Amino acid sequence: MATVNLSPIGNGVQFLLPSGAVNANGYLSTYQAGTSTPVATYNSSAGSVANATSIPLGTDGAPASEIWIVSGTAVKFILEDSSGVPISGKTWDNIKGINDETGLGVYWCGTATGTANALVLTPAIPSTAYTAGVVYYFKSGAAANTGATTVNISGLGAIAIQDNGSALSGSEIQPNQWYQLLIDATTTAAQLLNVINSLTIPQTLALAAVSFSGAVISTKAAAAGYSRISPNQCQLSGNASFVTLTNSTTTTISAPSANATAVIVELTNLVYGINGGAAGTLRSCNSFLCQDAAGIITQLDTQAVSVDQGNNNGTIGSDSAAGIVYLASVGGSFYIKSTLTGASTNGLAQYAILGYYD
Repeated sequence: MATVNLSPIGNGVQFLLPSGAVNANGYLSTYQAGTSTPVATYNSSAGSVANATSIPLGTDGAPASEIWIVSGTAVKFILEDSSGVPISGKTWDNIKGINDETGLGVYWCGTATGTANALVLTPAIPSTAYTAGVVYYFKSGAAANTGATTVNISGLGAIAIQDNGSALSGSEIQPNQWYQLLIDATTTAAQLLNVINSLTIPQTLALAAVSFSGAVISTKAAAAGYSRISPNQCQLSGNASFVTLTNSTTTTISAPSANATAVIVELTNLVYGINGGAAGTLRSCNSFLCQDAAGIITQLDTQAVSVDQGNNNGTIGSDSAAGIVYLASVGGSFYIKSTLTGASTNGLAQYAILGYYD
């Protein structure tokens, strides 16, 4: 027996001719949708007795029997007069039975029965075969599956439920949740579609590396005497205090903050005249070297100034530069060493911390 749905064409209808007269003893012929191939309909919901493909009309212009269409199929109806001649404008194509959901490829199954690892689904409209692309909605039972799982739909036989082509291993189907099954191209397995019913978040999450863009507000406090001007930079709030370096001696300078990764410094070179020095003597300003904790030295400021010394104890030349000294480690120190060229020992080198990065 065929599964059928009531036709919206022909039942309880009296057909007329274009003249308005009753189409007595005419015909309502049925074909596969979009073709000229005859197709049978059925005379009752039992789907056991087929109508003729040219259904005769009575003297009252109405079909003598009911018309039921096979579920999942579409029909073309052509109205003909008593001589079997089609009547213009009286063709209806792609007609499906009332409430026929099979063409949508989606079946409502309610709550699954059977066992957790052997589900049984009973669609509201029974399926006559496993068809690739058809989807079944169902609610799981009271227990989760514990391993490989099968499903039997409309008594067609058990087929495997898979997750992206692989057999289930357990806990993929949780109790009392809604799921979908898609019959795959082989028609011998049903793929469990990704349906999120509820989400349990563990107390600890393992996150992959993440990169951010845009403004970031730092939660680190600025060191005393400094103010934050960007998420990772602080600058001196007041005037800089210069400290004199000893010539040819390595000086260790502590970072303003334990969070500092680099310090912004200003270096100043001063050359003083020597008491009673001869006019015309040339002196060069200091060049500064930065030395990290591993002893690696890099030159920070290469500027040098030659001055004509002829005055007594007067400042006659100066030079300054700003640079960034990177710390060897967080909370560590940086080192500055100055070297004065020439005979004078009165050359002074000074530094001041202007800010830091963290």
